Amino acid sequence: IAYLMVRNELRGEIDDGLARRATQIASSPFTRAQLFQRREFPTTPRPPLGGAAGYAQFVVSSGQKVPQGDETLPVSSHTLAVANGNRTSPRYENVTVDGIHARLLTVPFSPGVALQVARPLTEMDDVLERLRLIILLVALGGVAIAAALGLAVSRASLAPVRRLTETAEHITATHDLSRRVEAARRDEVGRLARSFNTMLGALEESLRAQR
Repeated sequence: IAYLMVRNELRGEIDDGLARRATQIASSPFTRAQLFQRREFPTTPRPPLGGAAGYAQFVVSSGQKVPQGDETLPVSSHTLAVANGNRTSPRYENVTVDGIHARLLTVPFSPGVALQVARPLTEMDDVLERLRLIILLVALGGVAIAAALGLAVSRASLAPVRRLTETAEHITATHDLSRRVEAARRDEVGRLARSFNTMLGALEESLRAQR
């Protein structure tokens, strides 16, 4: 549960950042001709203190792309549907670009154009990997402590049963019916010990009567 909560929180922060970046880019007054004929890309404000800006790309219904740099983002059928105007809701998905695990947001930009904004998930994956290791170590430590405590408790609780067994074995070997078991406990083990002592007393009395 802790792992899922942390993962959802981190992913939510990344999704919010992608949405803000997409809003910044979508607010630029660029036209489709500027994007796909002049191959220009909107200049958007950089995040403060060099924060993660993401990587953007425009896609038209034919599949033509105008990337922000040299890399290109994957185009799915949903991206083409957004470019065609068939879908208007934003969509978040995990993709792999040149071996990099990334989060991708696709939203409408203008009629016939879809905007894609992506951010790498490397930092989030590193945090989640460390969290998995910590949770695993804590779980193993908890199991080890629980096993040790369970062993100690079981030994303490079974000690009267062990003494009762030793008494029964001693009586079987020596036929000494005068020996008794400690029956000071007030639980089921104590009740068993008292019943055992009563049985020994009855056997001793019976043996005495026979003699």
